Amino acid sequence: MKPTISKHANKRGAERGISEEAVRAILASNATDFIPSKTDPGAVIVLGKHVGKVWAVVVNINTLNVITVRRAHKKEVISYEQKNNK
Repeated sequence: MKPTISKHANKRGAERGISEEAVRAILASNATDFIPSKTDPGAVIVLGKHVGKVWAVVVNINTLNVITVRRAHKKEVISYEQKNNK
């Protein structure tokens, strides 16, 4: 099943300088890290790198809908880079 990207996620991505294609590339990448959301038990945060920056893509695990996209927090970046040796 192909993830859908919500209007909110598209809007936030455009504001933050990441395209829908880049979000899809992060989701399809082998070099990703998955973190359970602390605020939404039905969501997971997918971390991935695009153009030298680590991004957090929040996905509803039941519907595979991308909820939002943002730059990864400092602890998330550290975790991602440790797991991916970068």
